[in-house]
Amino acid sequence: MHSAVKSWLHRGELEKLENVVLEGRGVRLLGEHSQDLRTRVFLKGLPNYLTKITQVHDAVARGSLAETQKIIAEESKKKLAIAKDACGVPLLHKAVYYDQPEIVAWLVENYPITPQQKDKEGRTALHYCYACKDPDSIWDLLIEAGCDASVCDKKGNPAAYYLEHPGEIELPEVEMATRRKSTGKDSGMDFKPSNIRIWIHNRDIGKLQQVLWEGHGSKLRCETSNNPRIRKFLEAVPFIMGTIKDVHATIINNDLEGLKKKLDEPISPIVLCGKDSNGLNALHKAAGLGYIDIAREILERYPTTVEAQDNEGKTPLHYAAALKDDGVMYNLLTEHGADESKLDNRQKAPAFYKNRPSDVDLSNLSTIPDAPRVSDTYPKSWDWRILDGQSTRGMKKVSSDDSAFGSAESTIKDSDGSNEKVIVGEHKEPAEVELTEGSMARDSEVEDLLETGNMEQLAALVLNGEGRRLVGRQIGNPELQAFIDNVPTYMGKIHAVHMAAREGNLRDLQSALDRRKFAIARDESSPHGATPLHVAVVFGNTAVIRYLAGRFPETANAIDIDGRTPLHYAATLADNGHYYNLLLHLGANPLVQDNFGQKADYYKQNQSDLSHKKLLRDFGANEKLADEMLTDKDNSEADSPIFRTEDGRYLASSLGDPLIKGLTEIANARPKDPITYLATYLYNFASKNKASNEQKSDVLIIPDREEENLENVENDTFDDGYPRSPDSDILPETTFSNPNRDEHGQSMIHFAAVRSYSKDGLYYLLLETQVNVGFRDELYRTARDVAEQANIRENVEEIDRFVVYLAARGETEKLVELLLEGYDHILDAEDDGVNIIDVAAQREHEATVQFLQSIPNYVNQREEVHAAIRVGDEGRAKELLNKNNGGGKLLAVGKNSIGRCALHIAVLQENEELVKFIAKTYPETLRIGDNLERTALHYAMGVPSVEVLSNILIKTGAKRIVKDLKSRQPSYYFMNKSDIERLQEEEKSMIA
Repeated sequence: MHSAVKSWLHRGELEKLENVVLEGRGVRLLGEHSQDLRTRVFLKGLPNYLTKITQVHDAVARGSLAETQKIIAEESKKKLAIAKDACGVPLLHKAVYYDQPEIVAWLVENYPITPQQKDKEGRTALHYCYACKDPDSIWDLLIEAGCDASVCDKKGNPAAYYLEHPGEIELPEVEMATRRKSTGKDSGMDFKPSNIRIWIHNRDIGKLQQVLWEGHGSKLRCETSNNPRIRKFLEAVPFIMGTIKDVHATIINNDLEGLKKKLDEPISPIVLCGKDSNGLNALHKAAGLGYIDIAREILERYPTTVEAQDNEGKTPLHYAAALKDDGVMYNLLTEHGADESKLDNRQKAPAFYKNRPSDVDLSNLSTIPDAPRVSDTYPKSWDWRILDGQSTRGMKKVSSDDSAFGSAESTIKDSDGSNEKVIVGEHKEPAEVELTEGSMARDSEVEDLLETGNMEQLAALVLNGEGRRLVGRQIGNPELQAFIDNVPTYMGKIHAVHMAAREGNLRDLQSALDRRKFAIARDESSPHGATPLHVAVVFGNTAVIRYLAGRFPETANAIDIDGRTPLHYAATLADNGHYYNLLLHLGANPLVQDNFGQKADYYKQNQSDLSHKKLLRDFGANEKLADEMLTDKDNSEADSPIFRTEDGRYLASSLGDPLIKGLTEIANARPKDPITYLATYLYNFASKNKASNEQKSDVLIIPDREEENLENVENDTFDDGYPRSPDSDILPETTFSNPNRDEHGQSMIHFAAVRSYSKDGLYYLLLETQVNVGFRDELYRTARDVAEQANIRENVEEIDRFVVYLAARGETEKLVELLLEGYDHILDAEDDGVNIIDVAAQREHEATVQFLQSIPNYVNQREEVHAAIRVGDEGRAKELLNKNNGGGKLLAVGKNSIGRCALHIAVLQENEELVKFIAKTYPETLRIGDNLERTALHYAMGVPSVEVLSNILIKTGAKRIVKDLKSRQPSYYFMNKSDIERLQEEEKSMIA
């Protein structure tokens, strides 16, 4: 769903949300949530609202004026008279199209706005007068009511044009119904014999499987093939049909054990996809019959069955909605990914049938698929892996035809690494490509390319958005002809990538993006020759931007026909530089000049040359989106953050009891200042709980005294001038929360730091999330650094204020953790001009004051240790690290300002002796990660001395399966050393 709608839900903007419903897109709000009470009430009544819209449209289509008036009168507060259906068709259009003059007259008389409404094709009701018996009288009636005859639709035709050319227009709803009736299947494929023979000839086992799974296996029984793989599949069809029949029979009989036996190895669970003659698969029947255990078994074995639709367009969730089981089956399916917004052929969502169960035809649930009589034993030549390998093999087949496009690596895989999803364009019909009479006109450039057989330049035409010039061409070269035949498919995929980038649908984009070069391909739907990343920037879709620029670095500097990169587009956005900085972080080059000689930052100030609103207009979008999507005028979001489910569980378990008790006290006492009262109550509550089991602080500061040099770790003398580490041999768990960080090392605070907030917004966000502000990203920047680079001084001050808050509370453990993380702005922190040390002193936190005063000495000694390691001064390094009572340990585990501890540096310097010493003396260092959570073992795998160093680290306890933020285990760097080599170069440059 578009980010703007999410924002409206959060802010409780009911008028805008109702407008979404009235425009026919209400199903997009089903299943959504809001913190606003009025919005929750609205969403709760949404299914009923959508049902009423459907009912009034049905009444108009039937010509029942009385029923139309009754439905609209019953819901007078709802704007049913101007509500569009799911196809974007208003009531008046439908009344004109179905030739209902009484309803037309009633609507225009009582609702004067209806003649001005347009459908999604830009047509007024006048455009549909051609369908009336007496078009002149309806025309006059509409004109008199204020309908504008000069309005042109998206094809540029006025209403009068269609009176002469009625064959060129059809009501969108009718088109949809016709299309659905003609296919009746989710697959959208025509299983006629001629098509089947084409698929056999093309060895397309993916489409042949669809024939079987859609319940048309009998059409394959008389076919054969010379190809061994296809022949084996065709020979096994009767046996697979038998298995599908047996599976359906066991489900109808509620025989769970029988079902498990039928699915025993080596039978593939894909047979659960098999449908009967009505299009129902195994899960449809288990759901419709209420067999919860069987449904759960099917979902565990083959989850994608939940998405299938029968001949009426119903999913298993539609059947589950009709059950009277208090929603048990319905909830099970939604938990496994069932889509509550999916509409059947009657344009009904599953929730509709909760109140109308009789509308679901349950007689189909007892139908058992047909199958020939064969033995239970499959042919010896049959191997179920022939089916499992469809995606991989299908990919290879296409690659032979379009090697010019390359691959998109793992983009065709899902998150589990499985390869069972159907490749877009491979096993579905390609996107429709309209051919005009002029599309096949003589094109000398294309003809020259075809004659010379230049595959690379032909591919470049497709990637440049000019594939239409190749459609329908014929040539004698089989390889080129195969490529040309696939051009409509490639165009369909590229178009799907652009649409997904526009809508912010990352899953659809990943599905369509099965060729790397499609990531920079242009499409006719996007003006100025924009690439998908340009599109994502214009529409502010962060997930798509991060995916494209992060996964395909070439997209960050791809240009449109004006020579502008996505960074030029991002410069026009009124988002305080959020997307601009994000693209810079992802590798965009700010020095690139467009065709007008301007760099990206030029457009930050020169909006008259290029503005966000102008770009939106060029893309055919409403320029108001610029205000709705990106401006920071309304910062209520910062005041009441939205927590994810796991965060909610944590808050409930940790704060639920004291909060409830505190609120109860407030309700009873009715204090004048309830906020202060609650804060005091919670503080006292925490103090009582802490008193019973309070331990001495892990951090002890030693006052300045004469420093002693020690030779070994057994010495009992205290260390001077920096905090002592805990008595425990193992470092304590973090005292901060554990936030999710992305693959570039950024936490939510990094992203928050580049946005503007209302007063204290970021500060309260830090208080609630308790995220460690010392975390550094891929460019070694803390959130404070990011805010400073973005020139948002308020955020810098509020991060400093949070650090001062920790000192004011006496939370020395957290300050120690910041120091060990390498955070270098602790002593810089001020609150209203008062330094952090003074604040701690005012609050009489003596231990905290002593710790803060010891920081400069600790930092100097840490840097001295690191410098000694870099130059190979083993004696000095060991002398500093041999400090007793934990001082040496803190020097070993403490990270510097680029996120590396002593062991990281020793590994990068390939100093075997120091690596052995540090790893054995301070094993805690083995599990310390750098700014991207790479351990010393990750580093060791990328250096030339890999065998020696990795053996030392593994023997002393390093884990070989620990993953860094990019989900890479240490072994990855053994084959991909470039990142570690770059770090070695950085360390060498630091040697004075």
